[in-house]
Amino acid sequence: MNKKQIIVISAPSCSGKNSVYSEIHTKYPYIHQSVSDTTRKIRTGEKVGIDYNYIDENTFLENIKNGVYVEYNYYDEHYYGTPLSQIKELAERDKPFVLIIDVNGALKIKELFGDKVIMIFILPPSIEELKRRMIERGENTPEEIAKRIKTAKSEIGQSEKYDFRIINDELSKTSQQIIKIIEKEILC
Repeated sequence: MNKKQIIVISAPSCSGKNSVYSEIHTKYPYIHQSVSDTTRKIRTGEKVGIDYNYIDENTFLENIKNGVYVEYNYYDEHYYGTPLSQIKELAERDKPFVLIIDVNGALKIKELFGDKVIMIFILPPSIEELKRRMIERGENTPEEIAKRIKTAKSEIGQSEKYDFRIINDELSKTSQQIIKIIEKEILC
């Protein structure tokens, strides 16, 4: 990797990061997403090997011990990690690629790969709107939503460390803003 190639996208849960990636990939089909491992259960509509590699906790912990992950985190009672092999495989293609990871993972990737990385943080229009989206998704209890909101506030507090911050108040507009950043910073 000799140029900017890694696009890191972070956002609180329900802020639209996966939808934005879908728009990027539609416009630039050669921009792929790194597939992280997770111990959480697959959600409706997700695909194994596309959205995540779904593995059990023992396997994940063994992978940590064996240095498989370039970054990993424990969030909402599940592990998430980016295998170094994924980054190497995508980097060898000599095309830009996307990592959708949390703030801690993003900062680790920036530390490891420096100026090859652009970091984009997607902000919700408000905490109230974020909570509404979480409730609408219908996957979490009120206690889990409260926990996710607390995490979101912490993540938003660290968003100043990113190169770009975009408020997702309208998905198509947000996607276009991020595509323009990618075109200017990487595809120029």
